Amino acid sequence: MKFISRKEWGAKLPKSVTSLNWAAIDLIYVHYTSMLSDQTGNPRVKMRGIQDFHMRVKGWTDVAYNWAFAFSGEILEGRGWKVRSAATGAENSHSVAFVFLGGDKAGRDDVTPKGRTALGTLIREALRLKREANGQNAWLKVRGHTQAPGSAGQTDCPGLEILSYIAMRGWEVVEPAIKYPRNFFLFASWYLAEGNFKGQKPHDQSIRPKNLPGRYTPGTAALMVALRHYLRRRNQ
Repeated sequence: MKFISRKEWGAKLPKSVTSLNWAAIDLIYVHYTSMLSDQTGNPRVKMRGIQDFHMRVKGWTDVAYNWAFAFSGEILEGRGWKVRSAATGAENSHSVAFVFLGGDKAGRDDVTPKGRTALGTLIREALRLKREANGQNAWLKVRGHTQAPGSAGQTDCPGLEILSYIAMRGWEVVEPAIKYPRNFFLFASWYLAEGNFKGQKPHDQSIRPKNLPGRYTPGTAALMVALRHYLRRRNQ
């Protein structure tokens, strides 16, 4: 896991800052940049481009997000832990914002295991800070940008892959003995009728995502084995 500071990626100084009140934080919003081209190249260059766009075009005081993470597992400091974000509209007063430097291409694992590990690291650190402010029983909810209320949620961000993953609480799974198959969290969300499939009939073949393997294939068998393992972990 590599952390890249603002200085290391060449951040400009913010125009101003608004302190983050951790006692009031109850949500984490996960975003993506939506650019598939962000899957390649240097994350430092990407962050400089995002900050320039947010400050010069959007007129914001700094890059919008608290932290960014890449498919390589690198974590880049945005506004950091002590400054309010500008990423999720009216939700900014009680949330922190993480962004994936990449898009969501159907049939491909864009985030990758390293990226999911990086996201999990950020979520666990946010929970630690929340408990430091409110006690050990405090908790944080994790949502995708599109799940924000009102106009803030009128977006496809952060894509189905990340939405399915966070809906399944996948960041809590730390099990080096198993490598989860491709599209596992999308499969689990559909099979259990959770996340984006909430309200549907569990494992309804009529709405089976097209980028999953066929019903009677070794690929699906591997997904079922992984699902049983995951549910045992989740129910512990």
